[in-house]
Amino acid sequence: EMCIRDSINAEYGRQGTSNMVQPNFNGRWKATTKEGLDDFLTVMKINMIKRKIASMVYPTHVIEIDDHGNFKLQIEMGPITKTTECVIGGPAFEDETPGGEKCTTSLAWEDEVLVVRMDGAKTTIFGRRWLEGEEMVADMSVERRGANSGTKTARQTMRFVRE
Repeated sequence: EMCIRDSINAEYGRQGTSNMVQPNFNGRWKATTKEGLDDFLTVMKINMIKRKIASMVYPTHVIEIDDHGNFKLQIEMGPITKTTECVIGGPAFEDETPGGEKCTTSLAWEDEVLVVRMDGAKTTIFGRRWLEGEEMVADMSVERRGANSGTKTARQTMRFVRE
């Protein structure tokens, strides 16, 4: 799990910096690019038909964060919508990975980066979301542990613009 975080930090030059202002993610964000999505979904055991559909749809993320850290994320992918509500920095909560595995999820700020961690019995997902200019970048890594197949990892990066 830490190796995933360390590799993302190294690649994007993200170091712990103090006194950073948390960015404003509030609003509707439309994905403009997707990199590594098929490998990411394959590692999560998503079937080929669902992967092909996901490759054709550019999702919209609707984000609301208030001054108390209450977080709401609504992901719209065509007719499918998933909504997650929690408190940033609050206790981990019961959730499901995109592959349908039960997990505990937590969100926290690391300076100007919003970090999510999903821990399931076989799957760990580590995600980071930050702003680069007018774009929001969402970077997620998955590690899936199999009894006979060993550990598999993949990573996807999506870029979004405000609608």
